[in-house]
Amino acid sequence: MKEHPRKPKESFFAGGGVLQALGGGLMIGGLTIFAFWYGYYEHEASPFDKNVSPDIVEYARTMAFMVLVACQLFYSLAVRNSKKSIFQIGLLSNKYLIGAIVLGLLLQLLIITIPPMQEAFKLRMLDAKGWMVAILLGLVPLIVNESIKRFLRFRARKS
Repeated sequence: MKEHPRKPKESFFAGGGVLQALGGGLMIGGLTIFAFWYGYYEHEASPFDKNVSPDIVEYARTMAFMVLVACQLFYSLAVRNSKKSIFQIGLLSNKYLIGAIVLGLLLQLLIITIPPMQEAFKLRMLDAKGWMVAILLGLVPLIVNESIKRFLRFRARKS
């Protein structure tokens, strides 16, 4: 209530929204490509190898899929406000968003655990190391965005 309301004709991308959307999209895309590559690397293969086992290809595809979805879901927490931290806003202040994130993660889990879904999407279950990497990579856009917001708040206080 301490902030002025947004102008009705103001674009969603006003106030740095374009940079946030483009930067987040590029970061998520890069992390997804990295996860795909890492899925091969973890099994001592390369995406450029011609005779790679279909299991390794499915594993790499699953890594990319998991990271893509996790990045987008976690990043949605960061883009609620372009200046305030998720802790200033309240991590659990938007129950519908938290519900959507949990539902998205559960649906993602169902896709990689139910055999007909695995076949349809050509995915497979990750091992423990793969889960850890996917979750950590999924958190990167949120952490980077929160760090940038913190830096901008710090710089604004200095000037």
